[in-house]
Amino acid sequence: MNDLSLNPKRMVSYAGFLASALFFLATQGIAYGEGWRLPYQGAAAAGQGEAFIAQADDASALYYNPAGLTQLRGVQVQFGANFITGKFEYTSPTGQQVDGNLRQPVAMPPPSQFYLTANLKDLGFTALGPLTVGIGLNSPFGLGSKWPDDAPFSNVVTEATVPLLDIKPTLAYKIHEMVSLGAGMDIYTFAKFIGEGQAELKTQSTEINGTDTAVGFNVSALLTPWRNSAGEPLVNFGLVYRHQATLHLKGDFLVNGKKVDDAVTTLPLPWI
Repeated sequence: MNDLSLNPKRMVSYAGFLASALFFLATQGIAYGEGWRLPYQGAAAAGQGEAFIAQADDASALYYNPAGLTQLRGVQVQFGANFITGKFEYTSPTGQQVDGNLRQPVAMPPPSQFYLTANLKDLGFTALGPLTVGIGLNSPFGLGSKWPDDAPFSNVVTEATVPLLDIKPTLAYKIHEMVSLGAGMDIYTFAKFIGEGQAELKTQSTEINGTDTAVGFNVSALLTPWRNSAGEPLVNFGLVYRHQATLHLKGDFLVNGKKVDDAVTTLPLPWI
């Protein structure tokens, strides 16, 4: 005969799980759209729905979790490009519907990324211990938007783009078999071959543009408390903090292509 009695400890565990599940289901929160942020900065990560912070085992760890660079051997190079298309729809309170797009059928130039890493110990530089260095270049805010001139909000904006580059010099150090730490800089700037940040208004073909360079930083950790007999991770925990950087844009206010005044504004990049 089977014993149908329940273990009291197991009952407590089930009750705790159920209480936690009900709490999160009942708790309301605010969900934010990505806006012009582009989260896809590595092919493997994109294929996993961006669930990569606790894995971070290729050169795109420069973006996702720099501490993961200590897992890489020798010199690693990775690059890629995102060919993105899409459209937006807006319906005004009066029922007018307009469609917008990414300024072209496919976002151009395609937001791209390049990563280069070097495990110094593997290269014979042992004086600094298990240190890995890297440099990355990507476009985390590379999308734009364009709306028709007859849009109900055309007196505010019809086209906007923020063609930013993020230059990422980075260090990662394995302080223990279970713990790696990473730190780096985020140098946000505009490149001449991409263009300036700008917004175009309908009224008399007006345009506001501007450029600047701002510096932020990031710190991260990768914890690996359990491995199998082959030394491969069974459980990882990834932690990342990216500090906010603020661009103080300075440029021109143009009417029909001619400058009529200086333009100044502030663009805080979100900490993520």
